[in-house]
Amino acid sequence: MVSEFKKYAEEVYGNDLLDLYDAPDEMRLSDRILKMIRPYMESMDIIVLVDCATIAWNECILEDFAFEGSYSLNNRVVNYGKYRDLIDKLKSRKRRMFQSNRKHIKEVKVHRNGDDITVNVVSDFDIADMLSEIAELAEPENSPP
Repeated sequence: MVSEFKKYAEEVYGNDLLDLYDAPDEMRLSDRILKMIRPYMESMDIIVLVDCATIAWNECILEDFAFEGSYSLNNRVVNYGKYRDLIDKLKSRKRRMFQSNRKHIKEVKVHRNGDDITVNVVSDFDIADMLSEIAELAEPENSPP
């Protein structure tokens, strides 16, 4: 499913996408979205959760870094007004867990194959954010601040 999404993303966004498929989970935005929604996964539909997390993430990017861009969700027509409380909770989680991450999500897709769930994300590239993430991964876990 990932190769199909990658092919689709290249067609839509061009060939110069930064492919983080083999990157450590800590660098993948899809992994961060899954961590944000983890407390709600047993009680809600994963597609609605991922879409709400994407809305929350991009609202934080707008409010915290003054970056706004269009984006595409899994669902085209959903009344997200009824999920406003959840979106606000997810915004708090994003800020608490990933405050410095400045990537804007351009598109998110959830793929299900039985119990297996894959979340694919296309985001805007931010060099400062990427360098910060690489530096964090390179730091020894027990090093003094």
